[in-house]
Amino acid sequence: MQTNFSIKFTNPLAAFGFWGTDLGDSKNTLTVVLKNAGVQVGSQLIDYLDANAGDSSVFFFGGIATGTAELFDEVQLISSINSTGDAIGIDQITVGTADQVTATADPVTPVPTPAMLPGLIGVGMAARRKRQQQAV
Repeated sequence: MQTNFSIKFTNPLAAFGFWGTDLGDSKNTLTVVLKNAGVQVGSQLIDYLDANAGDSSVFFFGGIATGTAELFDEVQLISSINSTGDAIGIDQITVGTADQVTATADPVTPVPTPAMLPGLIGVGMAARRKRQQQAV
């Protein structure tokens, strides 16, 4: 059995996420389709991870547009329920506009490479020698 659920937004969005439950029950699947003005701009199949997960399996799905071509004003959730088992639950939907999503590079903290180690040892030895000379 297939079930469709759509949410339409007045303004384009750049981010969408939600908590889902019971996807693993009965080998269910969920497809998230993102549309802008009725045209699909993205989709993602979320397949069950463990057929033996049983009740109360929980997952988080989230996506962020990487450019204006991926902005969307409609989210369609298409679930396929493969038996008479539990349906898929959706909770705590989160959305964000392009203004709320900032594209920044990951803050990178430089890590000394092994080649720098001899240089650091040399600096330490020079400082030690200088202190010893000043003490004399």
